[in-house]
Amino acid sequence: MNGATHLVTGGCGLQGSHIVLKLQEAYPKANVVVMSRNPTVNTFQGVEYFAGDIASPSDIDRVFSAVRPTVVFHCAGTMTVSRAAVPEAVVRKINVDGTRLMLDASKRFGVKAFVFTSSASVAQKYDGGFRDLVNCDETAPTVEEEDGGLLYARTKAAAERLVLAADDPTGMRTVSLRPAVIFGERDTDITPNWILAYRRNPRLQIGSGKNLFSITYAGNSADAHLLAAARLLESDPAGVAGEAFFITNDAPVPFWDFGRAIQRAAGSTTSPDDIRTLNPTTAYCIAWVAEWIAWFTGSKPILATAMVKYCTMNRWYNISKAKERLGYQPKVDWEEGVRRGVKWFLDNEAKNVAQ
Repeated sequence: MNGATHLVTGGCGLQGSHIVLKLQEAYPKANVVVMSRNPTVNTFQGVEYFAGDIASPSDIDRVFSAVRPTVVFHCAGTMTVSRAAVPEAVVRKINVDGTRLMLDASKRFGVKAFVFTSSASVAQKYDGGFRDLVNCDETAPTVEEEDGGLLYARTKAAAERLVLAADDPTGMRTVSLRPAVIFGERDTDITPNWILAYRRNPRLQIGSGKNLFSITYAGNSADAHLLAAARLLESDPAGVAGEAFFITNDAPVPFWDFGRAIQRAAGSTTSPDDIRTLNPTTAYCIAWVAEWIAWFTGSKPILATAMVKYCTMNRWYNISKAKERLGYQPKVDWEEGVRRGVKWFLDNEAKNVAQ
């Protein structure tokens, strides 16, 4: 790993930027390169940045020709849940076709290890309603196109299948990591949304709040990515190459405990006695209307139907496989990860206001 060239797609985003920093810390002699559509945010000294789109073959060839990477960390992708509407064709072009193009280029340019950032949602089967996931491990089937459900989960599952099928014992070795609900510094999704909810209505809760959820501090997930890459570069990466791994902060937490921790770190003083519970059915109806309004206006819905289900379902994963085969152990507990993520958000929010 030290002295090698590591290419991180999406290296200016949440997960990618944490991988970049971990590479610099662990391998000071390594050459760290980032490919991003907007390489002007979350940048660090000593890293080489290239503007490029993973859905563009010419962009990919230009970057690969310039850097000749040894290891590729493929983090770039398009998230769809709770965000402004993205056309289905665009999501597929980035998440599936972009991954295929990255794999093809990696093979042609002699990449030795390809580490894919998948998602725990690939196990989120849909049969008219999302099913609870309790102690879910890698033996669970991944979602297929015909299963329906979230487009994000279906496209990430399709991309993961491409990655695992590309593993070649005589050439490039591949692995897929499935983090669950990533948060931390440079988070522009989970942490801001919880803080915004606190500012709008700090006393509102959907459901009982007893449902358990897996969460993942981005720095811990980055550690898992580096562990996986190091194993793929070994002479015999049996048990890792061509495999998928769930990555979390280990023990699940009650969904609303996680959110309330973010809100407390942001200044909330709301006591449990002040919380008002919204019936999930009512919340779902509100979200349905909000999604239609967002669709018509091209904006982000204030509440998504999928998020209502996530607020009330059990969704947690067993990471024994990652512990045993990768040697993964989460180093930062989730409360500390929350504090770091909120501090970063508030510090940068204050800077943006000042500017």
